[in-house]
Amino acid sequence: MKWFCLLLPALGPSVLAAGPCLSIADDEIRLSHLVELIPAVRQARQDVRLGYVPAPGVERILTREEIRSAARRAGLPEVETMNLCVKRAVAPIERAAVERAIAAAGVAAEVVAICDCLVPAGELELHASGLAAASGRELLWRGRWRYGGARSLPVWIKVRLREETAFVVAAEDLPAGRPIEAPQLRIERRPAAAAGRYLTEPSQAIGLVPRRRIRQGEALYASLLTLPEAVARGSTVDVTVESGGARLRFSAPAESSARVGETVLVRNPANGRRFRAVVEGANRVVVRTSGRTNET
Repeated sequence: MKWFCLLLPALGPSVLAAGPCLSIADDEIRLSHLVELIPAVRQARQDVRLGYVPAPGVERILTREEIRSAARRAGLPEVETMNLCVKRAVAPIERAAVERAIAAAGVAAEVVAICDCLVPAGELELHASGLAAASGRELLWRGRWRYGGARSLPVWIKVRLREETAFVVAAEDLPAGRPIEAPQLRIERRPAAAAGRYLTEPSQAIGLVPRRRIRQGEALYASLLTLPEAVARGSTVDVTVESGGARLRFSAPAESSARVGETVLVRNPANGRRFRAVVEGANRVVVRTSGRTNET
């Protein structure tokens, strides 16, 4: 069964159209589209615009008054016409369009099935991120059908991947915020659904922390992980202050949490004022100055 969203407005008897709906592949309705139904408009400027073609699945009624007004603007004083129904032309997705999109996504795959849907003139857009690393070779791939400039429709295809690669997989549930250890990971060979997105070596994940809970068997990818906090709020940190050739070291309480490379607030134990420092390691921060103070 072909599908698309069908939204029909309530039409009164006075605006019912005669005959079948006119299919238009363009974004705008012009007099040139009406030539076959209203031969008289051949004598007028056919580039005169009557409005926009509706979205796929939606029908629009052009009233006699709208058509006559456009004809007058085109230089045709009188024209005999009736109410006309117009809709956007749609067709099944062609296999060639799918193969072009797969090639552009850089994934080695063959087409197994294409959604049984009707789309307007446009192009299929697929990204490797639309595929998940799965245990089977046939995968559902969700994409967007782009048409009419910035418009799009959700579509799907099913593909069979030709290649396999190694993926780092959670050997057990990994809680959010807790550093990952080597025994919690394993390597599995799976279809290369998104090579480059998923991690391929355990060393890429060990010591990092999940941003959310990772379930057993789930493949890991870089944006799912982050560095652990090297300084926790309330902990005592070793502070090094560098100014030119001078160096001062002391301990102080952290007023915020941060990871390596981030800025953390520290309270000066001598006067109680807070200053900013850069985290260099576990409970180690540094302040580099050129005579200015970082205290607040």
